Amino acid sequence: MEDLKIRLATLNDSITAFEFSNDPITRLNSFNTKPIEYEDHKKWWVSKLNDTDSIIYICEVENIPVGMVRFEKKDQNVYIIGITISENFRGKGLAEKFIRLSCDEVVSERNCLIEAYIKFENKASIRIFEKSNFRFIEFLEISETRAVKYQLN
Repeated sequence: MEDLKIRLATLNDSITAFEFSNDPITRLNSFNTKPIEYEDHKKWWVSKLNDTDSIIYICEVENIPVGMVRFEKKDQNVYIIGITISENFRGKGLAEKFIRLSCDEVVSERNCLIEAYIKFENKASIRIFEKSNFRFIEFLEISETRAVKYQLN
């Protein structure tokens, strides 16, 4: 399982992205845990694809979409990263590889810093970001939820 690649998302990826985003574990680990309605997702998807401050990569293994990495511009020189991997492909070390691939792309294209905001209890994501060369910055609260901030070294 080594034919890994990332590609920029397109309109055709809308349903796949919706399924990734509505996965129960993804919802649980998101700061907004409510399930997403498909009509809302469609509008959001089009707006994000047209937003120059947003970058979405589809992660593929042997040309099969297995995850998504999203970057959202926070300010002049900083982007916030978020990732989700399909349930069937979790625990295989793919998240770290896709984080590294996508961060390399964004940093080389945008010359920016990358931050990750993770729920404090999401130990799996914390470990993955630490393995992906992110370092702990601070504890904080987001939407009344304990969280940690990491930044790419």
